[in-house]
Amino acid sequence: MAYFIKSKFFWATFIVVAVVVFLIGVNNDKNYSSETDILVLPKSEKASRDLDVITGNIREIALSLPFYERLLLSDKNIEDQARSFSEHNRKKEWNSQIRIERQEGSGVVKIIASDDSRLQASLISHQTAKNIARQMSRYYDIRKELEIRIIDGPIVGPKSGSFSFALVLWSLVLGVLAGMAAYLIDEEISGKRFEKRHFPEFKLAFPSFSTEKNPLDAKSEADHGDVKEKEETREEKPVKKAEPEREEPKKETEQAPRTAARKAAAPENLPIGSEFVMSSLKRAEKTQHEKMMKEREQEQQQASIPKTHEATEEEIRRRLNKLLGGRG
Repeated sequence: MAYFIKSKFFWATFIVVAVVVFLIGVNNDKNYSSETDILVLPKSEKASRDLDVITGNIREIALSLPFYERLLLSDKNIEDQARSFSEHNRKKEWNSQIRIERQEGSGVVKIIASDDSRLQASLISHQTAKNIARQMSRYYDIRKELEIRIIDGPIVGPKSGSFSFALVLWSLVLGVLAGMAAYLIDEEISGKRFEKRHFPEFKLAFPSFSTEKNPLDAKSEADHGDVKEKEETREEKPVKKAEPEREEPKKETEQAPRTAARKAAAPENLPIGSEFVMSSLKRAEKTQHEKMMKEREQEQQQASIPKTHEATEEEIRRRLNKLLGGRG
């Protein structure tokens, strides 16, 4: 149900269907009532005492089937909605259309007729009031005992109570069902019957590296080996011991600290998780290799320069003696 509640498509369908069903139901259930009031005037003391009985007789006469038949004959514009019904059902249908009520404490009798048509409701209530006056003249002396007059109506209006809670509930239920059906159909068409949960893809924090050596690493190791062999060969050469002379201070070349070359594969738990870090490592290795090549070239240049040795005072005397002795 949570999927439906979060769906805008569901709510849009629900609102549209619920409103449409409610309006259709109200229009189909639309009913009009027409009210006509008559005043019963007793002219004798006996009629005054029997006023409750007289109004009760008016009600029973108006609800009878013969009265309904005479009503239809009195006005051809009144539709017989129970034409095909049996006598029992015809009377039942007529009693559902008409209602007779007495206003308490008075001789006013309300005749209320209801129908789907405003015109029919007005005709039924008005003709019922007129026919009641005619029918009561058969049972009472209208000149000495009783007089009936129409004092108000017909007043036609929408029937009260046509707005029912059942209609509202029914429209809401149909709206929910229509919204759910529309949501499922939309999901079926789009290939998403149930909402898929998308989780963010995380990159591996500890990527695995292959055991193959990087070509740059292999090349740097080879260069380190060549430089190391040359240094060892240079150290093994015998140095001739000369007489104590003033030795020239050796010029030490500044060398950048060398980092040990990586000879094994990187551990699998190395916390590197992006291509940016890998590219940075490659650039660092390349820079280190270039430094080593520069150092190697400097060492070769220094090795090719012949070393000069300044003669001491004894060597100068010895050479002068040799020269003087050769002349003598």
